[in-house]
Amino acid sequence: MMYFGYRLITGSTALIHKRQTIQSFKDFKYINRMARSPEDDFFIIKDDGYIYYYQPELKEFCKLDVKKIHFEEVQQMSIDNSGVLWIFSSDNDNRSYVIEKNENQIKLVPCNHLNHSEKLLWTFVDGDLIYFVDSTYAFYEYDLNSHNKYFIADLEEEIQHRGDISSIIKQKNDYYIGFKKQRTDSAEIFAGFEGEVCYTVH
Repeated sequence: MMYFGYRLITGSTALIHKRQTIQSFKDFKYINRMARSPEDDFFIIKDDGYIYYYQPELKEFCKLDVKKIHFEEVQQMSIDNSGVLWIFSSDNDNRSYVIEKNENQIKLVPCNHLNHSEKLLWTFVDGDLIYFVDSTYAFYEYDLNSHNKYFIADLEEEIQHRGDISSIIKQKNDYYIGFKKQRTDSAEIFAGFEGEVCYTVH
């Protein structure tokens, strides 16, 4: 069961009343991908492989007319500042849709910006930037706004030595990569220099 909440704020500068309402949606039991647009439009990929949009006027989710998605393969779902919905999947079914609104109606128009020949192993969202590692262990940064893709590093040696990647973050010009670790008795941190990749093992 999924719970969906929102906050209603009314009043003047002198007095503000807050009321919070919670709705339950029994049909949404195993949701793992959700995204909200800059205009507060709310989208979900359900376990049936379809995309749903929340209609506040009806207080319900409505299925959108798009091609079915292999739910188990979806890695990330995000909406950029331009109103483009992005879906990144490990089976190379990477999609992008322009969100078109006509009054209370929503339509997703395919635009398919990301063209990458290799399958994605790990994908992480950081605002309007995407960091991904493909099946050749190549690490890329992808800008959702400019649609530019930048090769950062070959991580094959590190991945074979340290295992699966758990997180990637960027601070200024440095990239910090977390690795899943079988043992939890220690943690290693490898410092990097400006513009280089820094490895962090969890």
